[in-house]
Amino acid sequence: MSTELDLYPTDFIFTFVVPVICFYGFITNIINAIIFGNKKLRSNFSFNCLFIISCAYAWYFAFGITSFVGNCYSFCDFAYTYTANLYYKWGFGVLKLCSPILILLFQILVSLQRFLIIQNITKFKIPNIYICFGVSLFLSLLYGFQFASQDIATYTITNGNMTIEAAYITNNNPVATKINLVTSIIRSIVLVLIMFLINVFSLIAFRRSVEKKKKLKISAKSDDSQSNEKKASRNFTRMVIIMGFVHFAASIPNMIYFILQNVLGYTQFMYTYLNVGNTITLVLNCSDFLVYILFNKVYKQTLIENVTNISKKICFKS
Repeated sequence: MSTELDLYPTDFIFTFVVPVICFYGFITNIINAIIFGNKKLRSNFSFNCLFIISCAYAWYFAFGITSFVGNCYSFCDFAYTYTANLYYKWGFGVLKLCSPILILLFQILVSLQRFLIIQNITKFKIPNIYICFGVSLFLSLLYGFQFASQDIATYTITNGNMTIEAAYITNNNPVATKINLVTSIIRSIVLVLIMFLINVFSLIAFRRSVEKKKKLKISAKSDDSQSNEKKASRNFTRMVIIMGFVHFAASIPNMIYFILQNVLGYTQFMYTYLNVGNTITLVLNCSDFLVYILFNKVYKQTLIENVTNISKKICFKS
């Protein structure tokens, strides 16, 4: 076993904490995907976007469950093997990292659509969902597969009378390193700030709209169905804005990391901070399920219907 005690906190997080968080995130996003994939919701652009986001998150968390494979140094020697590092490179690295850009781009699309609705802007139209998905998927694959340039090197560890042939992931290509830095900044700072600004403008416009409607006197002959429809739309807008701010909060640790890394360099403290920050990010990214239940009545009703139907089928079979 490894005796590198300075790595123990991060090893513990990746071996025990992260897999549990990712398992919860995987299950909840599978549920989200099932709900948003319902036939009744497929005609709605926003629900289609949320379906894609849920599927991308499920993909992301599925690989996140296996984070212990390349990080259990303090508890076993498997993390030193070539097999573990090969999987960590392609699974936890390349394939897992194909989804964050896709998630961010569709979060921006949902936020932008709600902003256009609030502002009653009809001249600008968002492209077809299939076009959006195709372009976003292409950019996501480009982002993920840049990590394929990483190499797996081997070295020898001597611990008393025991010698271990260890492997680790390295990137000696300066061009690939710079590309990785630029794309990471675009992902963790630029796209996140774009989403944040859209949600800030949406919040300002939304509050003005609500205050304006409060001042208007409601006619006794007003159409209740139309009123309920507007209320449902307001609740959905509120949910999208809250989700946007939650995801922005989830990105703050990574934004701080990029700033501190340029000041302090890549130290043991920075390594520990990065992993703790990533854990906080994972927890916040798992919160979509709760936000949907609290602020989306359509989601809640569809979830209850699905649970009821499944319960009836189980009861009939038994």
